[in-house]
Amino acid sequence: MDTVREQVETLPNDFPYWEEVSENEDQTADVAFTLVEIQAKEQGEDIYLQLENTGDQELSYGDFFRIDYFSEHVWYTVYQPSAYPAVSNLLGIGQKYKVTYTVPPGLFHYSGSYRIYVENLGFCEIKISEG
Repeated sequence: MDTVREQVETLPNDFPYWEEVSENEDQTADVAFTLVEIQAKEQGEDIYLQLENTGDQELSYGDFFRIDYFSEHVWYTVYQPSAYPAVSNLLGIGQKYKVTYTVPPGLFHYSGSYRIYVENLGFCEIKISEG
């Protein structure tokens, strides 16, 4: 069996969660996402994003997020926190805000396309390269 096929078959077992994404979530056109960095720590990996409201209205978003991984032409959710505070954050018109999301250590162990979904705002794609 070739290595790529073996990898695809083991993917669901190599992530803390594995569920095909329903493509019903909308991307908010008025938000610019910038991946600042991913920083490995003992307790997990911190994802630092900058959110910028490029529209003409305040935007509200929650603390819920999830991580998706692209495999075989389909997005799969591979991590989502089991608990998160029920809060509402505001992103004012023209405002830039840095946010941090923590995921389990080693979540990005496969190279490829990941994305982080931020509740009510949309997605920021994350490319992970080998090495």
